[in-house]
Amino acid sequence: KQTPQPSIEEQQKLLNLYNQGIVHESIKSTEDFVSSFPNHVFGWKILSGLMLSLGRTHEALDAAIKAVNIQPDDKNAISNLTTIYKELGLQYQKKYHLKEAESNYLKCLELNPNCSETHNYIGILYENQNKLQLAETYYRLSIKEKIDYVAAYSNLGGLLNSQKKLLEAEKVFLEALSYSPENRYIIGMLFYLRAQTCNWKNLKANSDFLWNCFQKSTEKVLVPTIFLSNQNFNLYHHYKIGREFAEINYCQQLPQPLVTEITYNHKKLRIGYLS
Repeated sequence: KQTPQPSIEEQQKLLNLYNQGIVHESIKSTEDFVSSFPNHVFGWKILSGLMLSLGRTHEALDAAIKAVNIQPDDKNAISNLTTIYKELGLQYQKKYHLKEAESNYLKCLELNPNCSETHNYIGILYENQNKLQLAETYYRLSIKEKIDYVAAYSNLGGLLNSQKKLLEAEKVFLEALSYSPENRYIIGMLFYLRAQTCNWKNLKANSDFLWNCFQKSTEKVLVPTIFLSNQNFNLYHHYKIGREFAEINYCQQLPQPLVTEITYNHKKLRIGYLS
């Protein structure tokens, strides 16, 4: 017995509803479609996309798996399934269900080994578990797959900084700056790293360039703060998915000059600004 096949018109009608964002009508029509044509990939692909847009991720996963099982070489079906595994990984990671997060990320990478975002996310997962070598490996893979992926550079630089690999961290942040020259977090981290290494000559030599980048930046995530060399800088790292932020003390104004000397407890110290 020949399996019934939907007409082009039936498929187009379903696609139009999906593209117009008429969600409830689209869901009903799609469920009717897959009921009538359970062995046709098109309806399951639409259904997985609809469920994902509504946050019903596990239902989206079931539909996406059916689509891939029906047509294993369908690139769109594979892409949908990859996206859903990545999304599930993020959801589990936010809930600290780390084994489930790792499992979904690895399934995503099995389908798409070149997914730079997933490499970055699993790097964060491993870093939070103190699996630092694994974290570094995945951050570097993320950058390899997407050379201008600034979030991965930031995470890698932050990891190297936490391990006191300051020169390596500085190199990573410099690379990131070439792709995001107005990123105040990266600019601030470069000042911070050069202060840590007491590389004042390098800091001064590059301060005009970094300061120009700082002034041009339109980002609003930064509030300037003064830091003292060889002190505890009150820097607390908070990791969010895909990006590292620094929580810092607030300073009402930005005094001049950018880098100068002050006397504190009979010792000369350098001050600057940290994003």
